[in-house]
Amino acid sequence: MIKKIFILFLILVFPSILKAENKCLTCHLEVDATPVIAFQKSIHKKAGVYCQDCHGGNPKIDDESSMDKKFGFVGVPEGNDLIVVCGKCHAKRGEFVKGLPNCVECHSAHFTKRSGIFMVGGGIYFIIFTIASLFIFFAGFFIKYARYKKGRKVEIKTLFKKGVLRAIKETFTNVSIFSNDTYAGIFHLFIFWGFLLLFIGNLLVWFDKFLFQYLLPDVQFLYAGFYRIFSYLTDLAALIVMVGILLVIVRRLFIKPKRLNYKIIGDLSSKKLLVNDWIFVIFVFILVFGGILLEGFRILLHSTSLKTYSFIGLGTAYFLKVLGVSSLASEQVYKPIWWFHIISAFVFISYIPFSKARHIILDFFSIALHDEQAGRILPPALEGESTGYSSWKDLTLKELLQLDACTRCGRCYEVCPAVMAGFPLSPRMLILNLREAVYKQKEDKLAGEVIAKDTLWSCMTCFACMERCPVKIEHIPIIVNLRRYLVEQGEVDERLQDALMSLTRRGNSLKQSDRMRAKWTKSLDFKIKDARKEEVEYLWFVGDYASYDPIVSENTKKFAKILYKAGIDFGILYDGERNAGNDVRRVGEEGLFEMLVSKNIKILEKAKFKKIFTTDPHTYHTLKNEYPEFGIKCEVYHYTEILEKLLMEGKLQVRKKLNYCVTYHDPCYLGRYNGIYEPPRNILKMLGVKFIEMFRNRSLSLCCGAGGGKIWMEEMKVEGERPAESRVKEAVAVGAEILVITCPKDLSMFNDAIKTTGLENKLIVKDIIELVEEAIGEEINE
Repeated sequence: MIKKIFILFLILVFPSILKAENKCLTCHLEVDATPVIAFQKSIHKKAGVYCQDCHGGNPKIDDESSMDKKFGFVGVPEGNDLIVVCGKCHAKRGEFVKGLPNCVECHSAHFTKRSGIFMVGGGIYFIIFTIASLFIFFAGFFIKYARYKKGRKVEIKTLFKKGVLRAIKETFTNVSIFSNDTYAGIFHLFIFWGFLLLFIGNLLVWFDKFLFQYLLPDVQFLYAGFYRIFSYLTDLAALIVMVGILLVIVRRLFIKPKRLNYKIIGDLSSKKLLVNDWIFVIFVFILVFGGILLEGFRILLHSTSLKTYSFIGLGTAYFLKVLGVSSLASEQVYKPIWWFHIISAFVFISYIPFSKARHIILDFFSIALHDEQAGRILPPALEGESTGYSSWKDLTLKELLQLDACTRCGRCYEVCPAVMAGFPLSPRMLILNLREAVYKQKEDKLAGEVIAKDTLWSCMTCFACMERCPVKIEHIPIIVNLRRYLVEQGEVDERLQDALMSLTRRGNSLKQSDRMRAKWTKSLDFKIKDARKEEVEYLWFVGDYASYDPIVSENTKKFAKILYKAGIDFGILYDGERNAGNDVRRVGEEGLFEMLVSKNIKILEKAKFKKIFTTDPHTYHTLKNEYPEFGIKCEVYHYTEILEKLLMEGKLQVRKKLNYCVTYHDPCYLGRYNGIYEPPRNILKMLGVKFIEMFRNRSLSLCCGAGGGKIWMEEMKVEGERPAESRVKEAVAVGAEILVITCPKDLSMFNDAIKTTGLENKLIVKDIIELVEEAIGEEINE
């Protein structure tokens, strides 16, 4: 009864079955309706190709005699016979090669479809969607480029030529993302390479099944062995993308790293930022999962001998089958799922330029245009109405691109000492607020309106943000240029103003007379040469704190004694020396910096020396990296490099192995800025101390809080611990009794931090020269 009702239903749906002279259809309705239903929707029926054209027989006879051999009945053709049958009509498509998957394995036996992209129909819509999505994609990036061109013009061709190989390496290896975050490196590498392979795979399909099939059929290549490799690799790509996306979801829902929470400074909405992050993640998931699901339905619908190479699709098909999905059901849902997947892909292509996904394109250019000296060597002041950035159009083309390239990963946020201390600065939000101002083309002043003054004065220019940024965004030059505008407008606090005034009048920030600069030498029992009058091998550029600070100057004397007894030929500039200007430049007072450089250069040109050394990393940095652009080019050393050499050459003999448990703090301007990490550690090893590394060491070292002119500024009220306080607690936590420093400013900052944290009885701060003096005693090889 049910069977008769079903047949009646089919006749009502497909009345052509009853009207047709072809008795094969009506007879097979009672035997197996599936092929009859399939045939009604096939391209063969539309083309007028019926049962007898493939199987032979007489379709006008309604009994078994219709299948007599005299009517050419061949039954179900198989193997090479099938290829011959199909070849009667399709031979013009090219040679049919024996041993390959036969025709029905790809095109189905009864629900016969066109191969390629248009097997579900709607080819014209596919073309329209393709053109529309590509137009939106390229238009989006063209609009961005037009905006970048409104920025200040800079030379980028040379930078790009130098950086393109680095960009290729970092893009394809994800090495900068792996740095200090293996988890993020793994999921990003999976998503990147999986997406790249899927993109190439879809491109190959587009060429083979659209361009070549209809225009150059003889050069089609997606068959045989190549198709097997193609099928396997695209399935593998889908798998690793899904694994990567699941790792992202787990990280965001369960691990929840602190850096993924937005500390909002400015007008942006954290909710909006988080929603945009999730839209990107979900979009990628839908694209890849949709493709996998589609392949599973395809295999259910057209089970072929190639299915084992599509291992993900095969697994999906088995799973669907277990759920009770039949071939007939697959046939019904395949087309809507196919279109959903295709439309999703086109929407994603259109979405890329206007979303977080733009980093897929822009990050390559951001890395390629990165200047290795950016932040280390600051650009000169602007010429014109302002020496700093007042409008978004003062930003360079490269900087505008880099604002867009930011992925909001939060690595800069995670390592910023200002963030840890609770200062009103987040490097990430600085970039995002500037980007928002550029998008809206605000006419507001960047410094003081778009970016608050306190935000800009919170930066310690420690270089941690730039060192950690995986797409090489250059925060520090932007911050310094914004500070230049504030300085020009007189928007500086009173203490900083006093320090700058003292530097202008006296050449130092401590309000001391020039004549007092070399006062520390008077208590020595030997005379230090005046390099302005006598030729020396080494010129010691002493620096402000090492000359004037009563505590620091004691270590200056100790180092002078060691150099003298070791037979080192050195001299100083006495009252001719001025502050080198490193921090002056970084607070934004470019004019004063140039004045100090000019005065120092006049003295240096008169002095007779071969090499320069200094005990101050800030001075070391600017002499080595920034003075050459003003004409002074010579070898510059930090005093730890000198000490290491003297100990290794035996000119300093360790007479007493030190029994202390010590840790070492890497100064920003010695470590991150100049890559000098090993000399201090090698010295400590030679002294025999028990050396323990703090968790944040070398390039991860935490800033003491003095850099970028912060040591001259008024104290801001903050909720968290100041960087120096966090650092001394970290030293105590690893079990150290001595915190070894190699920067005069560190001595001042950490001694104050020990007092405010109540750690006077647990930790002592010592300059490395103090330990060297104790270890070598009085006996030094002459």
